[in-house]
Amino acid sequence: VAQELANSASIAEKMLLFTKNLTRLEFYKCDELISALDSKIAKQEEFDAFFAKIPSSPLDLKIGAMLSHRATKSITVTSPEGTTTAEWAIAHRLGVPDDKMLTILKEQLERPFGV
Repeated sequence: VAQELANSASIAEKMLLFTKNLTRLEFYKCDELISALDSKIAKQEEFDAFFAKIPSSPLDLKIGAMLSHRATKSITVTSPEGTTTAEWAIAHRLGVPDDKMLTILKEQLERPFGV
């Protein structure tokens, strides 16, 4: 179990990169810290505003209108060996370019479990 936990801790930065609301992960072996990771989105208000614009159903997206946003996320990893920080670029692009894509989207949403 300790090795599996160490393996998870070693890839946790990649897991944290793809989360929207999770900002901290900690990994312990008993009382010993294996690693702690903290993430922060630059310009968090703009990031939140982008997600607030997204409709609750993909079928409510306007044909031809594309929503896009670029941001950066910094992730700091602290372990007994020291602390490192990496900055990542995040790009989101969402939209339905034409009627053909809308038809494909509807077909996928009608299938069990989406796709």
